Amino acid sequence: MAAAQRFQGLLLARDVPVLAGSDTPCGGILPGQSLWRELSLLVAAGLAPVDALRAATSAAADFLGRPELGRLQKGCAADIAIVRGDLTRDIPDRPEIERVVRDGVDYQPAALLQAPDDSAWRNDPWGRQFAQHWSKRSPS
Repeated sequence: MAAAQRFQGLLLARDVPVLAGSDTPCGGILPGQSLWRELSLLVAAGLAPVDALRAATSAAADFLGRPELGRLQKGCAADIAIVRGDLTRDIPDRPEIERVVRDGVDYQPAALLQAPDDSAWRNDPWGRQFAQHWSKRSPS
């Protein structure tokens, strides 16, 4: 980990563009958690919190040539997680999620953490891996 953070620091010092990934599910981390962890590691490696947020949003969208993504502005598509605190100053280890808005629908965290209806995605390869991770989930 220390070597990876030093390497990331070298990239930052040389102004190499940094993009956050969303490779989930991966290694026992539920979707969303791996990206959040990546953001906190980027900050630990020296990236400013606001730049870590950009790496996961507008910078990633620009790299993909999709300016209609990764922004909260008119004409852009956005799903958002609303968390407590000022993420432009600090990316905490665990976010305090207030609510999630997806496709214009407002969700409360408690409703999202209920056991999913897996009938629609049980046979999908990503769905099977998510179900495997879900069954190993420890209650928080």
